[in-house]
Amino acid sequence: MLPDENTLLFGQMELVAAYVLLAALLLSITIWNRVRWWIKAATIVITFGFFFISFVSVRQILGWPTNAELPDQFELIWAFVQEPDEATRTAGGIFVWAMTLPGEGPVDPADLYQPGAIDTRVQPGQLPRAYRLPYSRTRHEDVEEAVTKMVDGVRQIGVTDRKPKKPGEHEEHSPFSFYDRPDPILPPK
Repeated sequence: MLPDENTLLFGQMELVAAYVLLAALLLSITIWNRVRWWIKAATIVITFGFFFISFVSVRQILGWPTNAELPDQFELIWAFVQEPDEATRTAGGIFVWAMTLPGEGPVDPADLYQPGAIDTRVQPGQLPRAYRLPYSRTRHEDVEEAVTKMVDGVRQIGVTDRKPKKPGEHEEHSPFSFYDRPDPILPPK
């Protein structure tokens, strides 16, 4: 079951309620303090102005890609590569739209197609997420190959290879590999 528009609106309303609570707290402090009336009036106007500006701003950034790490195991929905351009001085980037798969940790490529090695079930209410990765030529080639396979009808899963540099540390934006999605394990009839 995917969240509908009302569920997304409810999440936005929680944000609105948090701002209203902060505005009410600020206003109550302002009203009971002994300051000049024009300072109180300016505080009230600025508070409510900030409330509407931030609400509109948050609505504008919904859906932008995150710079967070890719999940350990994910299903690739789509990808877009923006190559660096020296003329416009853009650094480029790789934009991946992916859905997190259950399970953690790296998977040995030899075990990848064993039944149950990768759980390809999608959790109820789970939605894809957009990720932005720094551009590199090898990543570009890997992503283009995966997208080409997807165009040919072969679904792709990604597995990150997080090798710790020191205990508890990982490389920034760990390398990842794409594989053909294994067939799902069907329950017995």
